[in-house]
Amino acid sequence: APPAPATAGGPALALLWIAVLVVIVHAAVEVGTIIAREPASSLGWTEISAVALSVATAGVLSLALRAAVRNRRALAGALQRLRQSEQLHSGILAIAADAVITVDEAQTILLFNDGAEQIFGWRAEEVVGRPLTVLLPPRVHEAHARHVTSFGAAPEVARRMGERQEISGVRRGGAEFPAEASISRLEQDGRRLFTVVLRDVTIRRRMQDDERFLA
Repeated sequence: APPAPATAGGPALALLWIAVLVVIVHAAVEVGTIIAREPASSLGWTEISAVALSVATAGVLSLALRAAVRNRRALAGALQRLRQSEQLHSGILAIAADAVITVDEAQTILLFNDGAEQIFGWRAEEVVGRPLTVLLPPRVHEAHARHVTSFGAAPEVARRMGERQEISGVRRGGAEFPAEASISRLEQDGRRLFTVVLRDVTIRRRMQDDERFLA
């Protein structure tokens, strides 16, 4: 079923509207009764205070209700923008040919997109929650851990990996392949997350080797 309009506000706001109306009607009745009973000049502080309190209460409730409606509209707009952002993010990850992998500080895999599935041969549900080392040659495990730790303490939030040496990945069957990768860092809810964008350059490297052979 479609959501209730923001102006309606659901049952809670409807009850607030009713409360405001009740207070306003009560104030009007009090005013009418007092004026009909006694001339305005003879009204005492008790009667005047009672009427003023009723009117003030109605005003406060009305302001609170309007603020609640505005907050509800603002929240609905923010949630809609968040859903649109998540849909866009998911769409980009789904069509990206490169592997996009996010890990935490312990280098546990948190995100593994479709491109990563195609390159490494693992399904996301098979590797999420596992250590990143499952995707790396054993000989680079320690060096990679030091690199990520160093990057986590560095001032920059993005860096190209493999500037000094070749990056390699390991497919599900154990075959190694050459790769290019960049890493970025993000602080989220007190956690430090690292996202790697990796590209399989096997074909390009093979073409370069063939060119050197024919030269």
